[in-house]
Amino acid sequence: MGVIGVGRWGRNIVRVITSSKLMKLVAICDLDIAKAKNVAKEFGVEKIFSDFREMLKSRIIDAVAVALPISLLGKISIEICKAGYHVFVEKPGAYSVSEAKELMKYEEKGLVIQPGYIVRFKEIIERLKNIIMREGIEAIYIRRLSKRPPHIKTTHLIYDLTSHDIDLAHYLLNEDLELEKAHITDIHGNNIINLILKSNSGILITLITDEVSPTKIREIDVILKSKFIRANCVSNELCEYIANKQICNKVPDIIEPLKAELEVFAMRIQGRHIEKAPTAKNILLVLEIIEKALKMTGRPAPP
Repeated sequence: MGVIGVGRWGRNIVRVITSSKLMKLVAICDLDIAKAKNVAKEFGVEKIFSDFREMLKSRIIDAVAVALPISLLGKISIEICKAGYHVFVEKPGAYSVSEAKELMKYEEKGLVIQPGYIVRFKEIIERLKNIIMREGIEAIYIRRLSKRPPHIKTTHLIYDLTSHDIDLAHYLLNEDLELEKAHITDIHGNNIINLILKSNSGILITLITDEVSPTKIREIDVILKSKFIRANCVSNELCEYIANKQICNKVPDIIEPLKAELEVFAMRIQGRHIEKAPTAKNILLVLEIIEKALKMTGRPAPP
């Protein structure tokens, strides 16, 4: 494996790869060569590059993990695919529908392309999905609320955080989704996003994302025919409400979600089919909804 981008999240990817028995990290790349050297020294990585194209030419890797600003993810991943390498790319995987379609062409040719929709790999989400599959469902509400650091605000909130929940809705329901309504409010440079999606079978999904809430909230509410469920992805607590009775259980992650998704990526390269793994098609499904939402609210989509 090689890693491009060793900022805060890229360093986490380096940490996880070097701790896994399924992958070996042989190279890292970052424009900030001093940062790359520090990370390489910390985790015992021999090869360091400041130009990712030189890393690709070296032919010492089989696959690449990309942790760059969102506007660069698709462009860089397409170049990696052109060079013949498998790609693990951080969410949302690309910056436009056209980039996502280009990535799908390489996936169809046999390359493994996996976006970093890490929420799929939380144990509480798997538990919630199993409940949903067993029982009739009426509606879903997903809230992802918290302040964002100033350096991240260069990318619109809908790409940075709402993308997670669009993919999560696809994953939980395993149905195609259409955008019904979109509303984006800008308050002193901070966005509040409300999307309403509808599944093929008529289930409504409401997504609320903001960057103003002082506390971190990651909650999924599911209204079933027989009960109400709330999954709290911060406390990893799953609560079921039946009539006047409340039952809450902790659902801790057995494996760190980042490690789980990277090891699934490695297994897929080795030829295993993993049902829960997101693909280039999921990048497309998310970006189609994002671009429709931006158009609906009068905001420009990427060129």
